Amino acid sequence: MRSGSNLIKSIFLCWTVALVFPQRIVASEDAVFSLSFVETMPNPEGTDTKINEYFKLKNNSAEIQKIDGYKICNINNECFALKGEIAIAGCLKIFRTDFVFTLHNDKEELSLYDSGDNLIDNITTGKAPSGSAWQCFHSCCAWGTPRDDCDYSFLMPKEEPSSPEDKSPE
Repeated sequence: MRSGSNLIKSIFLCWTVALVFPQRIVASEDAVFSLSFVETMPNPEGTDTKINEYFKLKNNSAEIQKIDGYKICNINNECFALKGEIAIAGCLKIFRTDFVFTLHNDKEELSLYDSGDNLIDNITTGKAPSGSAWQCFHSCCAWGTPRDDCDYSFLMPKEEPSSPEDKSPE
């Protein structure tokens, strides 16, 4: 359970990040978060190498997501074609050894397009701290420690149940 102070800090952080970095643009109501960016590592510890830079996509739908013909483009409109599929609730981590562009440390924008060239998801980062990953869950994104799993729900502030002391006398 979070204290009231931590809850306020979390909410403030999410809203601040959302205002400063408009990281999500979704093309249509049907596409909302069915497939989304959940993590990107533009500035790994030490030297930026092809084996350390990556981005991760998550399938948020109740169906296997076939991604043949999908593409990811960076801030310079350099694009990488995807192929294959992502399991239900699964993640796909793609390293720079597999895509053709470098992730920018100062600011990066990644856009995911479906096979019909419709925008599915978009994230924008600010200056990347060394060794931190840009992590997103719905519209809340923040820099954090890279994760091996696919659960980023910790980024959303949790509401605490109200206690009797919180209620004003009637």
